[in-house]
Amino acid sequence: MSRTRVFIYGSCVSRDTFEHLEPGQFKLVGYVARQSVLSAYTRPVELIVPPTRESRFQQRMVSGDFASSLRSRIASAATHTDLVLIDLVDERLGVYLLPDGSVVTRSVELIDSGSEQHLPQGTQHLAFGTQQHFELWRTAMGSIGGRLRHDMPQATVVLLDIPWAERSETGGRTPDSFGMSARDANVVFQSYVRFATKALGAQVLSLDPPEVMSSPAHPWGDAPFHYAERVYLDIVKRLTGAEGRVIWGAGATRTMTAELPAQAVTTRAIAESA
Repeated sequence: MSRTRVFIYGSCVSRDTFEHLEPGQFKLVGYVARQSVLSAYTRPVELIVPPTRESRFQQRMVSGDFASSLRSRIASAATHTDLVLIDLVDERLGVYLLPDGSVVTRSVELIDSGSEQHLPQGTQHLAFGTQQHFELWRTAMGSIGGRLRHDMPQATVVLLDIPWAERSETGGRTPDSFGMSARDANVVFQSYVRFATKALGAQVLSLDPPEVMSSPAHPWGDAPFHYAERVYLDIVKRLTGAEGRVIWGAGATRTMTAELPAQAVTTRAIAESA
């Protein structure tokens, strides 16, 4: 059986979920992260150059953000994508609207590089959750949804609506992320998720807040969107109907079963397009 070809637009929620899929059955064909839909929708940034990062992955993502690369990446992967996984985590810090109308995502990489301290005069920060951000974001998401339907009509689009964890698996409260608590983030994200679902024509895979816990032992560190491994295994089970593979906990040799049961969220569409 051929492998299901996956395109990711999002951040660690989608990427870490993908890592728990069986590699013999799923193949990553594209990954766009650190790029708000507002950045993806607007023209490339020309007023400033991307910051230099030591990590090659971070450099690619930041450069892609400045180039507004999502649309071209969708087009290049259009004929060989079966499943699009999307999450909205990278929207959490808002964006910078530059004087010429181009947009830079306020990513952790931009902050850590110090570049946000040297943005052109007249640059405006559009904070996540504000009315101005949401109104512009809705227009941008509508455009990206149209692009996906036009370029990838055969692909199943799944929006991962996974709440930020308020508690860790050790029982403690999760840390805030740049001043935003999990509880506050979950309230704000819901209006964005509702609109994105319609704009993308997406199937939504949701977990309830009591079902998610973070893990201080997560490979990328302690954060409310860095979940305990069992959360990713639960997402995989709901996505495919099969067991996911354990990759950093006890029993790490475990893999998915060979067959994808018919009751899985995306199984029928994946089977028809693979």
